[in-house]
Amino acid sequence: MTPAFEEAWSLAVLDVIKTATALSFNGIYVSLSALALYLLRHRRPKGFRIFVGAIAAMFVLAMSEIALQITGLVLSMRAVYSIASGAPTTNPLEWTELTRRMLEFFEFFFLITNNLITESLLIYRCYAIWSTYSKPKSVIALPIFLLFCSSVFAYTATALNAFISHYIDSRIVLTLVFTDNVLVTGLIVGRIWYTRRQMKTVGRSNFIRRYNTAIAMLLESATIYFLFLCVALVSVSMTPAHQHLLPTLTFSHVLYGFGGQLLVSINDSGVANLSVFRADNSE
Repeated sequence: MTPAFEEAWSLAVLDVIKTATALSFNGIYVSLSALALYLLRHRRPKGFRIFVGAIAAMFVLAMSEIALQITGLVLSMRAVYSIASGAPTTNPLEWTELTRRMLEFFEFFFLITNNLITESLLIYRCYAIWSTYSKPKSVIALPIFLLFCSSVFAYTATALNAFISHYIDSRIVLTLVFTDNVLVTGLIVGRIWYTRRQMKTVGRSNFIRRYNTAIAMLLESATIYFLFLCVALVSVSMTPAHQHLLPTLTFSHVLYGFGGQLLVSINDSGVANLSVFRADNSE
């Protein structure tokens, strides 16, 4: 077994793991998208068209990301077959590497864009829930700034890493995203909890259970995303020092596989949550 074959085979195995993970979570995402659209259609919350448009855009991005992952898998398999079938006229690994860099650039571009849409909708939900406050725009000023910084840094790092081979630590982006999510989720949960207390004070206890459901849904989806970000931070921190360890690379590709699907799934869960809350608030 030649070194070229071993390298090509290792890349193919990692691509299989990443693509299989993405396809598995894609089924959950499609189901949640259908549920979110159903709830939006029947409850018509404030910003109905914004949510529908965002869900449609994220669906296209998620499907495009999977298409790129499948394309990368096919290329890896072709490289393995080319090496195993005999002496190729050109080095398939060199050609595959160039193509993989392009595919990974667009894959991360779609992932960052999906995160941008997800975070924007989360901030919009925060703004909608704080709309009765005297200065709702001041509440979301810091989250918008953090989102802007993380998105610009992520797009720049992706382009530099892909085309200039200049490594930029992605932990900075993950930390900014984590901070933004904690802040916005805390603002939303705090506002719902405050409104719940007000409802209880004025005797409108019939809405308490639904407010509890809204808080529980937010905390559940937020906890999953926070855990993912923490695991991603650990994985990124380990990879540079242990690039030769296949388990570490395998774990990273599992994260890459379901990362994009997780983002859009959490967003669809959040849309369902907001439709419940706004429906209650309007009664």
